[in-house]
Amino acid sequence: MRFRVFRGEPFGGSIAAYAVRGENLHVFYRDGSHYRLRFVERLMSEPPGDEDAPEITAPGDVVPKAVYGDVEDDSVYALVSTDSAIKLPLHVQPKRAVTSDASTNGAGDDDKQPPPVTGESLIDESGSHSKTSLVRYHRGEWQFVAICPEAVDTAKEVWLATIRGDVAILYSNTSNNLMLALGNTTGWQALSAGPKLNPDGVLSFFTDQNVFTLLANESTEAATTPDVKTYRWLDGVWKPGERLEIKADPSLKVGDEVAAGMFGKGVVLAYELKSEGASSIWAGVWPMSGGSPLMEPTEVLPLNQNFQSSTSTDMASIAIAIILSVLLFIVFVRRTPSLFVEMEVPKGYMLAGAGKRTLAFVIDLFALSLIAFPLFITPWMTANLTPGEDIQQEFNYLLEFDRNVAFGPWIKCLLLFVVYATVMELFCRATIGKLVLGLRVCSTSGGRGSSLAIIVRNCLRFELYYKLSFLPLAMLVILTRNHQRLGDLVANTMVIEAIKQAPNQPTQT
Repeated sequence: MRFRVFRGEPFGGSIAAYAVRGENLHVFYRDGSHYRLRFVERLMSEPPGDEDAPEITAPGDVVPKAVYGDVEDDSVYALVSTDSAIKLPLHVQPKRAVTSDASTNGAGDDDKQPPPVTGESLIDESGSHSKTSLVRYHRGEWQFVAICPEAVDTAKEVWLATIRGDVAILYSNTSNNLMLALGNTTGWQALSAGPKLNPDGVLSFFTDQNVFTLLANESTEAATTPDVKTYRWLDGVWKPGERLEIKADPSLKVGDEVAAGMFGKGVVLAYELKSEGASSIWAGVWPMSGGSPLMEPTEVLPLNQNFQSSTSTDMASIAIAIILSVLLFIVFVRRTPSLFVEMEVPKGYMLAGAGKRTLAFVIDLFALSLIAFPLFITPWMTANLTPGEDIQQEFNYLLEFDRNVAFGPWIKCLLLFVVYATVMELFCRATIGKLVLGLRVCSTSGGRGSSLAIIVRNCLRFELYYKLSFLPLAMLVILTRNHQRLGDLVANTMVIEAIKQAPNQPTQT
């Protein structure tokens, strides 16, 4: 499951808020922009549809204080400033008297739809009103729902939850206490006190089976196991559930990152575990009432393996460059005669040129692709790339996010090529490409290459292992007198081809 377009592209910069509504993800950025994106799950062969394109809208071009996706109402609700929302049309339009003009038999201007009534109609110019209003996003349009209680204006933190038009606003007041405001399109009830919790411990606020539910971490120290409970608003009373049982490795410390939300009929909790020099995110699923987990926590994102720094990349490049330098030093200093002296080529054969060797390599790649694509490439593309998107851009995203995933199919294909070439040359003295072009692998003495030599020449393929080494190492085949690559130079092997016999000239009489 993944979403298109948003991944890897900085729409509007940093994210301010988000909400999930069915198969839609709504992302609100700090510049006031809002994007609706669809979650998709399909094969690469399926073309993208119109419903996959992002919607770019903004509720008054401001960042919402809180947002919530109401699946039952097929809407996203948001709390925004009243001044930016009063020009939006009312969610429930007032009934209008129907008039007709006898001279036109009801036709003409009376058939035109009157302009929609906006939220400005609810503002009482003679009195004060709240600076915060509730708006609704439904079918591509933002609508004005209601003006919020004035107490929400001074709230330090605000959470929002809705269910089929019923609204709950949970907020922390100036005394750092949690308060609850309940209402709908017709008005607001009297404010109620929230659970006696530290507002900093609130993890999520949502509706479960038409019940407003709060998920909070009561632990005050980051190094202790999260003490997470659910609090449900039932019959005007906050009723706590059991503590979520979390069994963490005692050798690991719990970090500052704790997040939670609704998952089906349960709750999902994600938390950070730290050890020396490493950090990882663990997640599990618990019943709404608490207690033992429905799904045991597992590691979902090993942070120490992702977002690799440029320093580690530079160190890897330096290490590979040193290895190549040492190998080239051994070849050119310790084994100089093999580079410039004619070898013992078997009778009826000559050294294979760079052109034929390159063509044989291309044929081998084509043959291997018939196996590699269905086994490695296609499953990887289906799991990690999105239809209709820029493949290079998505690969760059994977490269930044997880190099193991990005290079997974490449490593498998490379190992397959090495095994294929080694087995073919051990038994047939040539790969499929070489057999097609009449090429053979032999030792520099003209005999059959030993098993060790064949294994060494195929394992030393740095021109395939590391992209920066491809050009200089591939040039060895052209520059060396005996057309040997690095593997041939180290393994004492060469590639030969049969000499074509000229046809017999007809005898003249």
